[in-house]
Amino acid sequence: MQESQEQFSPQSNPQENNLESNISSPINKKSFLKFGSVFIGIILLTLGGFYLWNNYLSESAKVGRDLEKKYQKFYEFQKNYEEAMKADTYGGKTPQETLAMFIEALKKGDIELASKYFALNEEGMIDKQWVEMLKKLKEDGNLIRFADDIKRYDDNYKFSDSEHVFVYKNSNGEIELQLVMILNKYSNVWKIESF
Repeated sequence: MQESQEQFSPQSNPQENNLESNISSPINKKSFLKFGSVFIGIILLTLGGFYLWNNYLSESAKVGRDLEKKYQKFYEFQKNYEEAMKADTYGGKTPQETLAMFIEALKKGDIELASKYFALNEEGMIDKQWVEMLKKLKEDGNLIRFADDIKRYDDNYKFSDSEHVFVYKNSNGEIELQLVMILNKYSNVWKIESF
């Protein structure tokens, strides 16, 4: 009877003993580790490939990078522009005051000061055309005459809270010349935009 109990005991089952020995054998542990490493490696390579494709290689990633670069350039441009506009304090609190300051600088022959009453362009600079125009007038001896002509701008029109126009009318009452002024909202001074 003891012999039959041994045969039916769970420990004496030859198939189970064989299975346990297969799992615990060093060869099978190495195979399992090798399989697990290869499996994890494949997953990591797949995820890495997907990340590379999604962020660097695909067309949408290129578009996204281009948009990011353009946004960064725009942000820098906007920041520089606002700083330049805030620092631009040459001008009066009214269009008439700026015009008087401009005429005074012209009469003194100070084209550097006179040019500072012009509005800044998109780059936050005074357009060179204005400085060149004033230099040419000074070289030709017409700077004071130009100042006197501007004094004759008698009618003025307020188009909005930030735009004002001075006009010169000929003897027939027709507008011959006009000077447009705009408000620099960053420094709250009036600037000459165009003649």
